[in-house]
Amino acid sequence: MAEILDKELHDPKPWLEWELHTLFSLRERDLAIENISQISSSCKPPSIRFTKLYIYILLYESDRFEYFLDSALAKKISQYAEHIKKLEKTEQVHSFNSMSSSKLNQDVSPHVRSTLAQQRILELEKKVDELNKERGELYKTQSLNTQKLLEISEKTQINLKLIKKQEQDLVVLLYRKVDMEAEIRIRTQKIQDQTETIGEKNKTIEILQDEVAALQLELVHLEVKVAKLWEENQQLVQRWLKKMNEEADIINTLNQKDEEIRRNSLSTIPFNVNSNFLNSSENVLITIPSSVTYRINTKLSEIHSISVSPHKGLVAVGGDNTEVLLIDYESSQKKSKLSGCTNSVFDVTFNSFGSLLAAACSDNSIYIWNVDSKSLTKVLTGHIGRVVAIKFNQDSTKIISCSIDRTIKVWDIQSGNCLKTLFTISNCNDFGLLDNEGATIITGHMDFGIRTWNTITGVKLKETKINNSAIVSIAVSQSE
Repeated sequence: MAEILDKELHDPKPWLEWELHTLFSLRERDLAIENISQISSSCKPPSIRFTKLYIYILLYESDRFEYFLDSALAKKISQYAEHIKKLEKTEQVHSFNSMSSSKLNQDVSPHVRSTLAQQRILELEKKVDELNKERGELYKTQSLNTQKLLEISEKTQINLKLIKKQEQDLVVLLYRKVDMEAEIRIRTQKIQDQTETIGEKNKTIEILQDEVAALQLELVHLEVKVAKLWEENQQLVQRWLKKMNEEADIINTLNQKDEEIRRNSLSTIPFNVNSNFLNSSENVLITIPSSVTYRINTKLSEIHSISVSPHKGLVAVGGDNTEVLLIDYESSQKKSKLSGCTNSVFDVTFNSFGSLLAAACSDNSIYIWNVDSKSLTKVLTGHIGRVVAIKFNQDSTKIISCSIDRTIKVWDIQSGNCLKTLFTISNCNDFGLLDNEGATIITGHMDFGIRTWNTITGVKLKETKINNSAIVSIAVSQSE
């Protein structure tokens, strides 16, 4: 035993080599961890390529050294290794001195050698205990570093997912950008086309404006010319009227002289009156009127129709006014005005009792008034052209009308409904009733024709053409 201890004391290199190997390994691990920490702290935020490189370095160092160590501990181990080197040198010197001293002092007792060996063992055991303690601390640091590594790995995975999602979003945005650029190009082309179209239209407008200006100038010139012609025409009309008035005065003078001569030479004329009027034949003296008995001023520029009431001594007058005048022909005074028409009146007629008055207007309508109350009772609409003639039947239950729209209509006065419509070949200007009920009528037309109709069936009974001009009026003789 003493020989083994003596050998260990005089040859301490195996222990020192193991310690140095361990210390250098720990130092290399600490340097690797410190480099990785510096790289990770200087990269914010990490890119995809660097994150992968970072993981590869971690895995490589983990496989090489198994765990990561704390940098402060590595520094401590490095200092301890340097101290060990110094001890080694000292031990070598000491061993050299001991060897020389052993040679010098070969008479040292074995008891002294054993004592030195025990001291050396105690020192080595203390070092082993210290190294065990440091190994425990290293294991704790190893677990903390492992936990940090796992956290970093999780964060790295999360960052990778986020980066992948961002890449997908970027791809979508790029596609959208391409679509928007294409749409912008299309819209830009449309705007250019519309701009060209607007330019062409502006040119057309300028041309039209020039033409309008030229036409306006020509119109002004023509208006001046028309004004001159109008003045000349007025002068000619005045001269013509003056001449016609002079001729009329001459004719009136001659007529007055002729009338005086005829009045002086006129004698009584025997006349045999028909027995239908007088019971016996006798001579009646008839005097031709020589002057106007009544003169009524209606203040109408045109009179289109006159109708005489059968019982109440009234005359209805219709003309270019919208009102129908009622005149008492015995007193020659206007009695009232019937309003309601919206345009000029072309025909007026009383019913057989004199209680109703109807007017045919150029607004395509027929108006019926109550003569006693002067109130408008009915407005008959249905013609699409000017109504030119109207007539009541005998019992005043119906009214018949004709229009320039080539139709004849039969109306029910009570309800105001159209009972029958007859379609004629030509415009109807006038008609007459061939019976009291109005079942058969005769019409005059613009095509020179005279036609007979059944208003109940709408059938044309007869047609004749005895004239080479339009038929404008028809009168039917009433026989008892």
